[in-house]
Amino acid sequence: MNDSPAGLRDIDLVYAFPTGLNAVATWNKTLMPQQGEEFRTKGAHVFLGPAMAVTRAPEAGRQWVSFGVDCMTDRSMTTSYIFFPTPAYLTGEVVYATVVGVQSTGVQACAKHFIGNQQESFRCSESSIIDQRTLQEKYASPFQRAVRAGVMCVICSYSRISGTYACENAALIGETGLLKGQLGFKGYVVSDWGRTHGLAIGNTAAGLDIEMPGDWILIGGGVLCIVVDTMVTRMLIPYFRLGQDQGFPAINFNFQSSSSNSHVNARTTAHTALIRIIGGASAVLLKNLNNALPLVSPDNIGVVGLNAGPNVGCTLNACDAVRMLFRWGSGTNSLAYLVAPITAIQAQVNATVAAGHATTLVDLERSNR
Repeated sequence: MNDSPAGLRDIDLVYAFPTGLNAVATWNKTLMPQQGEEFRTKGAHVFLGPAMAVTRAPEAGRQWVSFGVDCMTDRSMTTSYIFFPTPAYLTGEVVYATVVGVQSTGVQACAKHFIGNQQESFRCSESSIIDQRTLQEKYASPFQRAVRAGVMCVICSYSRISGTYACENAALIGETGLLKGQLGFKGYVVSDWGRTHGLAIGNTAAGLDIEMPGDWILIGGGVLCIVVDTMVTRMLIPYFRLGQDQGFPAINFNFQSSSSNSHVNARTTAHTALIRIIGGASAVLLKNLNNALPLVSPDNIGVVGLNAGPNVGCTLNACDAVRMLFRWGSGTNSLAYLVAPITAIQAQVNATVAAGHATTLVDLERSNR
């Protein structure tokens, strides 16, 4: 298993793919990132994605790896808009395309996080009270599409749902619960990292198949053999169904030690082109007043914002005062190089100066420090 939705995290000779928000902004299912090919080349059996937290709190830290706001409004009322728990159609369609694309390479997709993982603040302790209609029609609908696409793995979320932690909530992940019973999921459920709370016998009875990290779930004891058999079956079927037992590349990297890294190059010219196309197609121009764009030899250009500058001294994007292509955390990725907007704009200004037109470039954010 390996992060992330943006590509193999902190591994050399791979690409950093566009974010989920970028991908969905293209409105083109054929442009969904194809990280599965790089995961396979590196020998990683499971792609920990796609993420599918329907945005309800815009400041939530994981929204950029998911696919944005996905709701409908009723404008028949004149005083206010009423939000109904309509199915998350857009997220579901992108999730379906992503799962099919990843698993077509023989790599397992692992949909996350089931369910109600809508915020980062107090996510390990808060309890989300979600009525059944909203739970099923809004938050479960993307997972339904993932199941129909044949997703092999689902990660349960950190939070509690109606008072019970998601990873030990039989109503959600049990054999007769929402995921396995109602939606018909046949794969395995893995906990988010380090976030199981009960005893092994209770977690497994609730429907958890793998506890991460490590093998604590069996060490805890008390688990019936028939339950273990069911867990193992759910884990092995995806391995054989996708042909990972035949001709699948051996793991050739080590996240924790570069000494055992074979430095296999997983990059391709096709992915170079795809990433560039997604980046361009996801740029949305809302309004071009008086045809101001494109700029034609302006006398002055003002560059505003910290994101215009270089990414300096920021390991795996764990900071917010510099240029960032990604946020940090499990969804992040590293870059071999990054051309900052201020650098690219300066190069263009220099080209116009060389052509005989003088342009003044002012980095407003940094000049006021």
